[in-house]
Amino acid sequence: MEGTPVKPYAEARSGLLRTLNVIALLYPAMLVTAFYGTWCSAWLSLGHPPRASLDDPAEAVGAIYWISEIVVLLMPMGAAVAVASMAGRFVFGGCSLTTGIAFAVFNVALWVGAIVLLRSDPIGVVYWWCD
Repeated sequence: MEGTPVKPYAEARSGLLRTLNVIALLYPAMLVTAFYGTWCSAWLSLGHPPRASLDDPAEAVGAIYWISEIVVLLMPMGAAVAVASMAGRFVFGGCSLTTGIAFAVFNVALWVGAIVLLRSDPIGVVYWWCD
C-alpha cells in the first residue's frame, strides 16, 4: 500500500464540512429565489404580474411551485445546517478564530437579510405565494 495517501480523520471530515458551509451560505439565496423565481415564472406564464387571490401559483407554474415549496418547507433544516456548519467550523474546521467569526457573522447576515426581505414583502410576492 505504499504510495496510497491516507487522509487524517480531520481532513476526511473537511469535505463534509465544506459542503455544509456551501449549503449554509447558499440556502438564504435559494429561499428568496424560490419565492421570486416562482413569481417571475408565473408572470411569464400568465402574461401579467400575478395577483393575490386571483392567480393560484400551483396552477400558474405547476412544477416550479412544487419545487419552491420543497425549498420553503426545508427552511428549518437549512437553518439547522447553517448552525451546524458554524459550530463545525469552530470545532473541526481548523480555521482561525477570526475566520470562523467572520464566517458566522456573514452567514447570520445572509439569513437575517433573506428573512427581512421576505417578511417585508415589498411587492406582495410572499403574500401571493402563500395565498
